[in-house]
Amino acid sequence: MKFIKLVPAMAMATLLVACAKTSAPEAPKAPVVEAPKASEKTVVYQCLNKKAVTVTYQFLGDDAQSAKVMLGKKVIGELARDKNNADFTAFASEKHTWGTETGLTPANAEAKSGANLVMKGKKHDTILAKLCEVNPKATEKANQM
Repeated sequence: MKFIKLVPAMAMATLLVACAKTSAPEAPKAPVVEAPKASEKTVVYQCLNKKAVTVTYQFLGDDAQSAKVMLGKKVIGELARDKNNADFTAFASEKHTWGTETGLTPANAEAKSGANLVMKGKKHDTILAKLCEVNPKATEKANQM
């Protein structure tokens, strides 16, 4: 008789334990969207006036954000992306502008020609470097550092 009373009690305990272990179904996980990666690429240009321009571009994903520009060994400064210029991928500060061909990305930065490095003036602007082409050997060396 004790065994007959014990079986339903054990069945009930087993049922309660099984119910306690069963959890509600998990909500579907939202897809993980990765933030674009920040990167930089240095390109050395040889310009028509025999001047070298070294530019280190900062990218967020494929979008150029800024450019650190040097003319020879002289630091020009960091120029922010000027998205208002539709003719070039342009960068500007209060005193200088720099441009490259449109569509600049980390993958093609070494293939895009530079335009002009210009110092803004009160009455007129001064071209510091013009018609700049990528110097592949110097660019490769700059990116190995």
